[in-house]
Amino acid sequence: MDTPLSIVFERGAYASAFKVARPSYEIEGAIYNRHGVLVPSSQRLSGVKGDRVFNIDPPNREFSPDVKRLPGRSIYLGHLMGHYGHFLTETTSTFWALAVAQNVRPVMHPFIFGAEIKSFMKPFFEAYGIQDVHIIEEDTFFEELLVPERTFRVNTSGHEEQKNVFDHVRAHVSKSGWIGATSSMLFVSRGKLDDDPRNFKNGDELEAEIEKLGFQIIYPEQHDINDQIRMFANCRIVCGFPGSALHSSVFMDRGSLVIELGDNRSPNNRLWNQIACDELSLQKGIFIPLMVRTDSILDVARTIKAISEALASEKLNLAF
Repeated sequence: MDTPLSIVFERGAYASAFKVARPSYEIEGAIYNRHGVLVPSSQRLSGVKGDRVFNIDPPNREFSPDVKRLPGRSIYLGHLMGHYGHFLTETTSTFWALAVAQNVRPVMHPFIFGAEIKSFMKPFFEAYGIQDVHIIEEDTFFEELLVPERTFRVNTSGHEEQKNVFDHVRAHVSKSGWIGATSSMLFVSRGKLDDDPRNFKNGDELEAEIEKLGFQIIYPEQHDINDQIRMFANCRIVCGFPGSALHSSVFMDRGSLVIELGDNRSPNNRLWNQIACDELSLQKGIFIPLMVRTDSILDVARTIKAISEALASEKLNLAF
């Protein structure tokens, strides 16, 4: 998706309170114009290609004249995702508009993960000068409201404008310096997550062989988000199993290489969200299917051979 992005301006608008029904995960919480008509661009694209959340916002709503009222101009930034991977891809998909909308109050709906502002969100908010976010937890009227289009639609499409957001955050984080070693080749490991059911029993054997190829092994949970961003910003090749940690590849330079390894969740096909991260960031993505001896034992030799072949074919294109 690379068409021009749009911002809807509403002079007088309502936000309905966020609600989630469990276990069906049907959600409500959207923007309506002053006549009570739904603003479609305020909705998260949900329920697509395995996504388990479904929008049930009615197309028209009546609001009480006694709802909470916020004066001045606000900007609706979508949903506050308390999960890193969803925050990185979905929440930041409205931040492009902050480059053109000045002196506005940021407002957001919570999501199924809750309404907490978590530590990993801090550099993203700081990069755009956001000191406070109004969380919409009840029906609210806005004197003026901007509703930007979202650049990321889960399991569907992404827009390369979002890469500018990631570059902006990366530049902000880089100003505060770097402590510790880094490498041009990173392997993102789950190996220190003892209770992660996705781990393989011989994961340490894979990591030992990965290091021989020149990769630095990183365990994201051992580093704060600023250091993680810097690590990815300084590398040209990243390898790992699919998931939120690998999504941080968006902070790498354009044209970098992302090697995604199949796991038990998706042994033979790339996860769509990683494909979108690679495409909107203009990265080269390679997928290596899962190779196992049993369900929990990796075939390390074949996996390493496939990684080595991928490196040999791509390093020449990366100007090492």
